[in-house]
Amino acid sequence: MWYYIKNEQVLGPISLEELVNLINAGLITKSTYVWESGKMRQQAGETEELAEFLQDDEPEPLEAQSKPLPQFTETKKVVSHKKDAGVLDSVVASTGLDNLKGFSLYDLFSETFKRHTDDEMERYFGVGTPLTTPPISQVDASWPKPWLFLRLIFLGIGGYYLSSYASSLPGMVIFGAFVIPLATLIFFFECNIVKNVSLYQIFKLFLYGGTIAFIFTFALRILFPYLKDMLDASSAGPIEESAKLLVLILVLIMGGLKRKDYVLNGLLCGAAVGAGFEAFETAGYALKQFIDGFIDYNLSYNESIRLMTENLRTRGISAHCCHIVWTAMSAAALWRVKKAKDFTISMLLNPMFLIVFSIAIALHMSFNSNIIRELSGGFLEYILGIIGWTIIFGLIGLGLRQVRQQQKYIAAKEAQRKQTVS
Repeated sequence: MWYYIKNEQVLGPISLEELVNLINAGLITKSTYVWESGKMRQQAGETEELAEFLQDDEPEPLEAQSKPLPQFTETKKVVSHKKDAGVLDSVVASTGLDNLKGFSLYDLFSETFKRHTDDEMERYFGVGTPLTTPPISQVDASWPKPWLFLRLIFLGIGGYYLSSYASSLPGMVIFGAFVIPLATLIFFFECNIVKNVSLYQIFKLFLYGGTIAFIFTFALRILFPYLKDMLDASSAGPIEESAKLLVLILVLIMGGLKRKDYVLNGLLCGAAVGAGFEAFETAGYALKQFIDGFIDYNLSYNESIRLMTENLRTRGISAHCCHIVWTAMSAAALWRVKKAKDFTISMLLNPMFLIVFSIAIALHMSFNSNIIRELSGGFLEYILGIIGWTIIFGLIGLGLRQVRQQQKYIAAKEAQRKQTVS
């Protein structure tokens, strides 16, 4: 067992794995005094067991940590090195669709209708801080079973119809525009089994998606005006997906997501930005519909409200398969390439990222294309939703595999340490 000194207090005993967890959380640095039971204390950076985790006061990249148990080796070969792999093989490997083993929709939602207490909900929301992030060995790396998101959907729909019955314009806009995006975001929060991203971080990214992403969108439309002329409404695909991705890149560069290095973290962070963009965009469209009808076209108040509610319902139905899914896909692909390294522009040129990001843009462009919408016979949202969520589930499976590999690595290191000691 290990002990360490923090704020002039001796803390412990804790296991080696828990100590590594504190290093990854930034609570223990090279200069922190640590010691194992029966041994002299010394700075963490000088200990043989911890030195590899404390290079430059940063945890080693996940890729480097997994040398005894290589991480994503097979996938890299398929995408970059395997000469006989076709285009389809590369797409499948990049999107994580080869990681759906053991996946079952029935099992995924098996906890949805079971009784859960308020205490469980509080514990759900209390994770993500350095003190409430569980050790990786205690994480259940099987397929998650989210349940809280559906309760929020029911609660939000009830709030929307109560607001509609009371003719509460603010209530209708808030519930109609924010319910489905927030509930879908909670789904990703529940699927982040490593539980290392707090609600505070998610709330920030949600607001960034609803503010900074729109600023980037406006700037990109000015910088690339020809896209609107060439693609019409479909130009929103490359512009808006790039704008949302730029928000995440900006946060990464500013160091706002340090040690959130798992693919599942990328899915959650991308979903947060996408949910913010979706919610605020829907609210803006709904209010514009009301103002245009009531002021510009001299429609009655009730008629303007009807147009606004139609807009809210239409976008609410499709919200779970649009911006949230597209941005989550792109972010997960970027996190897969980035691992624990600092962001570099070259990461955006990696095929594992480019393929998934291109699919997200293509789905967005298809959603906005009048031609494709007519050809789909009214089923466009369902078709795009199936494609998007299939990729999301593949990426979740990839993230689970990553966690299992980290668990094997930690277990191997602990076994090696015990063997050395004995």
